Amino acid sequence: LENAQADQAVESAQEHLASILESLPGGCIGVSMGNRVTHCNPRAKDILGLSQDIVGQFYSAALGGHSEMVQALETTFSSNAGLKRQVLSATHPQKGKRTLGYSTLLIRHKDGKIGGVGIHFQDITEVPS
Repeated sequence: LENAQADQAVESAQEHLASILESLPGGCIGVSMGNRVTHCNPRAKDILGLSQDIVGQFYSAALGGHSEMVQALETTFSSNAGLKRQVLSATHPQKGKRTLGYSTLLIRHKDGKIGGVGIHFQDITEVPS
């Protein structure tokens, strides 16, 4: 009974976390140390104009049309440090060139080891200056 309750608590926590990621107003992409996309929320797909699910793909191939984003992720991997409040250009298939505000982060396991990197971003093209 205790194992079943523990399993249910873990499942509930995972569902809650997934709901948070899916509900974010901006894009969120996670990448494993093996360079594969582990998460791409719906808003990320909308902002980047991705027509297919990229989870499981190598991020450099999945985001190949967004070279500045690939470079930001590569920089985060190589420097072991996140980038804060940066700007990049991305081309949406229907909307054309977009300006994205973004930050990258290191994803750490409980033991402190780096498990991957992430990027969260918003389309700031329409924001008046």
